[in-house]
Amino acid sequence: MKILLKIILLLFCNFASLEISAQSVEDELVFSFRKYRGTEAQRMIVVGEVVSIEKAELLESKSTSLLGLDTRPDNVVVKILNPKGVRVGQTLYLVEKHPDHRQFRNGNIVGEINVQSIFDTTFFGKQLRGVGFTKLIENRPMTVVRPLITEKTEEALDLKRKADALAYRDSDAEAMKLLKQSIALDPKLPDPHFALGLMYKKEGNRWNVSSLGEFAQAWKYRESFSDNRERYNFYQNYLALIRENVETGLTNPKIKKDILKRGIDIVQDSEAMYGKRFESSVAKAWINYKTYLNTDTKDISKNILWEKSISALQESDSYSKNSLLYHQTAILIYSEYLNGWNPGKPKTTDIIQAMEKIKSHGRSYLTMNPPGNTVPSAVLDVLEIVE
Repeated sequence: MKILLKIILLLFCNFASLEISAQSVEDELVFSFRKYRGTEAQRMIVVGEVVSIEKAELLESKSTSLLGLDTRPDNVVVKILNPKGVRVGQTLYLVEKHPDHRQFRNGNIVGEINVQSIFDTTFFGKQLRGVGFTKLIENRPMTVVRPLITEKTEEALDLKRKADALAYRDSDAEAMKLLKQSIALDPKLPDPHFALGLMYKKEGNRWNVSSLGEFAQAWKYRESFSDNRERYNFYQNYLALIRENVETGLTNPKIKKDILKRGIDIVQDSEAMYGKRFESSVAKAWINYKTYLNTDTKDISKNILWEKSISALQESDSYSKNSLLYHQTAILIYSEYLNGWNPGKPKTTDIIQAMEKIKSHGRSYLTMNPPGNTVPSAVLDVLEIVE
């Protein structure tokens, strides 16, 4: 009986010590250094420890190397010790951990992974799978961390949610006031920047600069979006805002070039996180086409941009075609084949094929266009030529 009591007492002590350890992990703060020289450190919160690192399956990567090197990314499995603030699509960082230290320690950031999935296991508890490049740190113990969320983040998110409710009831002035308070609490939280940008956009074109400014801030801190769907929604709205500004009077060549470059960055980030989709393919076609138009004829990249726009448009063909934006983009891109041609000139094979495509997209566009909705003059001009 005494032996049994000792065993029970020992087990109780072990469980108690594990619970204390788990609680301490939740508050574990480390200082992570991005540079080997200097003392500038970033505060991070411990998420867990690397369990295994394996090369991604061949189907997961299209990476190739002329030297025959294995350039596939690494699949990293992490045992989660503190699940708070961890979500799919997030970037986590790998920090050096001394093999003889039981506790986490400050160290250099030596790698990063993008969270692909979070799951529960029977024996090992909650884990996550991330993808990254970790060749230089293979077989070394790593602590996995995330950037520290400010103490006021939850309060800022709460204000943002209240602002959403007010905006839904068309109480725009009150909603904007709360969003500005939310940003003041946590300037690095992208959600209120995105919401405020949408509010400015709702106010009309004269607020476009303010809207672009808030969207730029949300883009800067995009890794900290509270919800993965919100981040995707932000990408789509940002691309729409870029298109609207380029199409309606943005004349400064430098600003136009920069904003189109941002559009490509958004598409690449979106496709990396959510895969190729109809919306991103159409946006990619339009952005490359507009960049092509704004590129000097002597620039050797001009033809490459044209090929990219055509390729992205063809990529869009494999998806749903029930989109005015898709048909409008196709009409404008194929109209380039008609440059320098007029009804009095003979038609080449390219011109005939382009005209057929324009007619087809034009019919779909005009059929889908809601009654009373203005057709852009650029689209009308092209349709009049081919008809």
